[in-house]
Amino acid sequence: MEIKIKTLTPIWTGGVDRKCDRIHETGIIGSLRWWYEAIVRGLGGYACDPTSKNESKNEKERCPDKNNNHCAVCEVFGCTGWGRKFRIVIKNDEYLQKVDSNVRNRKMHHFVPIKGLCTLNNTKDSSPDKPVIIELVSLRMEEMEYRILNKVFKLIEKYGGLGANLSQGNGIIKIIESELDTYTTSLSSSNKTIPEWIKERAKLGTTTYFPVFDRFFFGEFQLVFNQKIDDLLEKNLFFDEGIVNKKPVRLNKDWKDFWDKFRFLPIAPHIRFAIRSSISNRNQRHEVFGYVDRNKNYTFGSKVFVSHGYKVGNQDNSVNFRIYGYSLSDNEIDAIGDFLRQGLEGALFQDGKQGGRIKQLKANSSFLIDNGKTTVTQLSQIVVKGEELLNGL
Repeated sequence: MEIKIKTLTPIWTGGVDRKCDRIHETGIIGSLRWWYEAIVRGLGGYACDPTSKNESKNEKERCPDKNNNHCAVCEVFGCTGWGRKFRIVIKNDEYLQKVDSNVRNRKMHHFVPIKGLCTLNNTKDSSPDKPVIIELVSLRMEEMEYRILNKVFKLIEKYGGLGANLSQGNGIIKIIESELDTYTTSLSSSNKTIPEWIKERAKLGTTTYFPVFDRFFFGEFQLVFNQKIDDLLEKNLFFDEGIVNKKPVRLNKDWKDFWDKFRFLPIAPHIRFAIRSSISNRNQRHEVFGYVDRNKNYTFGSKVFVSHGYKVGNQDNSVNFRIYGYSLSDNEIDAIGDFLRQGLEGALFQDGKQGGRIKQLKANSSFLIDNGKTTVTQLSQIVVKGEELLNGL
């Protein structure tokens, strides 16, 4: 079964050498598993931590357990002594273009890499008839497992991201055609729902640290400028600084190439800069937005994921971007919305000024900024909650 996709922002699936010279099957499988785990946990099932060394007998223990049993996720994705029920083959990734640049925000002394592979979206060389193909080869999958994996792909396309570095802008895709979706649609109606089926097969348990889908929120934002994006780029108005030879330099040419060839703007670091201070407590902020201790070589992953800006439709003055995450309170989500209204424009543009260049900012079609004026809309009331999506399974 083939799933044909195009990228809207770079996709990153680094191999063992941490290079993304192609789309690595292991990176795609790891990403699918991450979302699959979150769904199983959100439905009350237990999903182990496959990275654990089994040094303790707690919820982070990986499969198999001491009785040689495995969780509902390892049933499909495999574990020691139990092979994965499918394999994937990547085709046509040779038509993707390599992206290699960086960007910093105003307080960064280091840079955020802008790296990955992209579909050409706006040139004569663009090949819509040659999308990337993820071929799913079943080894012994059951019908309900097909259904769940199809839901994972659809949730990734509409709400999340595929691959790694999702918190730094990567992974937004569009599914052009899916034989998996066609197949699952053709299946006769099951006498059980996905939640019922998972609970029958999953060891129940609580998960306090790992992503749980019913604790997720998802927001897709439309950012509309008062000028065409081509004009903003031509006038060098964006804060497009990166680091070259340890010195800040303007990388406007890279930004123009990203927009001209791939129709995305590398603004995820700017958005994160605008919203990171929404949590004033330092320790709590690090827990939500992640933390890197370069002296101790320690990384704490972000619970909030931000995409780059990507073009949707034919408007020449707007991009969409996503903010989604898990285990945030409604107050924390509302604070993100407030800081977007107050600080996004200043973070995006070279002069750091707020006002005059953003016409509208919508979140899931509701206005946060309209005609340059902020609204009082609470973001927590308009984002999509994972619990709502699980109810539809």
